[in-house]
Order: sequence, then C-alpha cells, then structure tokens
Amino acid sequence: MSGPAVLTAEQAYVGALLWLDAPQAIAAHPWLTAEDFADPQLAAVHTLAGALAAQGVAPDPAAVLALARASGMLTTAQSHRALGEQLIELYDHRATVPANVRFYAVNALTDTYRRRMTEMATRLAQIAGHADLDELNRVRDRETEHLQRLHARLTTLQQPQILRSVAA
Repeated sequence: MSGPAVLTAEQAYVGALLWLDAPQAIAAHPWLTAEDFADPQLAAVHTLAGALAAQGVAPDPAAVLALARASGMLTTAQSHRALGEQLIELYDHRATVPANVRFYAVNALTDTYRRRMTEMATRLAQIAGHADLDELNRVRDRETEHLQRLHARLTTLQQPQILRSVAA
C-alpha cells in the first residue's frame, strides 16, 4: 500500500482549493492566475474551480470533471481519464490540508516568481549577443515590470490579514 502523493506547491494549492466550499474558494481562487501555473492541465483545473465557485458550487472533483465535460474541454477518453486521475491525486486528503491553502498559494507563487526570473534571465541571455542596446533595455524593463507585479502579489498574499479572511 502506498502513502499519499508528494505534491508540488501548486498541486497542493489546487488540491486544497478542491476541498473548500464555494465562498472560501471564491476568496482563495484569485491568489493565483492561470498564468502562474507551470502545468497547463493544473491551470485548467484552477480555472474550472474558480468558475464553479463563482456559480456558488463547491469545486469538488466531480463538479470540476462535470464542468470540464460540459465545456468541451475533454474531447477524448484519454483526456477524460487523465483529468480524472489528476483530480483523484489532488483531492487525496492525506496530501493536502484545506486550512493550509494560503500557505500552499504563497509557495506556489514563490515558485512562479523563481521560474519567471529564470525565464527572464534566459530571454536576456538569448538576445544580449545580437540585439541593440535599446531593444535589450526594452526587454529588460518589460520583464522587470512583470516580475515586480508578481512580487507585489506575493508580498500581499504573505500578509496576515489574508489568512484571517479565509480562516473565518
């Protein structure tokens, strides 16, 4: 018999989101956006969970799967099975604690920040050898602005009043 899965921070955040009732999910859903996820399927689950919560429906796995089917997101038996398996893994109560959803979100957003910083460095390195200095500065400024907005979201999420609003 195997133990609970060890999830990434973004998987734990979405897994905890699936355990919340609609009002709690509405409060916790905006902490991350679809663009913050490295895994496109996980981003889709996050989007579906938010849509359900906005309709007053708790975003449990069965509801997420039903909405995915109804929206045409699942076009093959393989995609249906893959999403179902992912939802089972995310919903494993031994792997996530719904009360830790903010903690998971902070860590997922920290991972996003690090990933985006690495992506920025890679883009700058790729164009540094051939772009003129004005173009290089434009890319640097655009990337830096994006990272600053991401960092501001992370700093806000780390504030204690965010924890109290979901715990209520």
